[in-house]
Amino acid sequence: MKRYIKILGLFVFLLCSSFASANVMVYPMTLKINYENANKNQFKIFSKSDKTQYLKVYVAQVVNPATPQEHETPISIMSGTGIIASPQKIILPPGGEHTVRVRSLSTPNKEILYRVYVEPVTAEDSEYKENNAASVGINLTWGVLVYSPPASPIINLSVNIKNGTLENTGNIHTWVKDISLCSGSTPDTCRKTKVEKSLYPDLSMPLPSVNFEAKSIVVRYQTQESDMKSQRWSF
Repeated sequence: MKRYIKILGLFVFLLCSSFASANVMVYPMTLKINYENANKNQFKIFSKSDKTQYLKVYVAQVVNPATPQEHETPISIMSGTGIIASPQKIILPPGGEHTVRVRSLSTPNKEILYRVYVEPVTAEDSEYKENNAASVGINLTWGVLVYSPPASPIINLSVNIKNGTLENTGNIHTWVKDISLCSGSTPDTCRKTKVEKSLYPDLSMPLPSVNFEAKSIVVRYQTQESDMKSQRWSF
């Protein structure tokens, strides 16, 4: 789990460094919907500029996350499902800050990943009529990752030998550190392959290929709430 947090922290640090140089900082860049304390479902936008900036906020659902087929679907506030972020329009004064609140409209049966985008616009595009001479000040769009978990998380991985895949048959995502294919029962008979990728519910990833007949497969993984775990399948 420490490795997971370290990697995520480094990622956020690098992102925040880029954001600061663009005159705006967004923090945190990831959040998990908290159904018990709604006050934790928020992020802040900080101005590092001496000019007024105009921003719009919108939500997209990430479909097939962490796969080559990943794409996004816009979420309408009128849909009545998923999450909403408010306000949707922001005037960010010089040196100011603004809180964006995220609210879940429903609890999913399986974890869903969203991005809440913060995008700069002109005063005219934003329909704000104050100070038309003000500059947007930035030309980047930020995407805050929002995890919407199920009420009762279930961790479950399975191996499909026929398809040669590792499948997530649970309802929350796992971070797969490595996969070992073994020709025997001792560690020296295993060939370990580093993976370090997330695997989301109902999705799969290919097993490493080896030039011997595997008698067992060992997967090391963890979730956002757990330390590193190991699971073995024998054939």
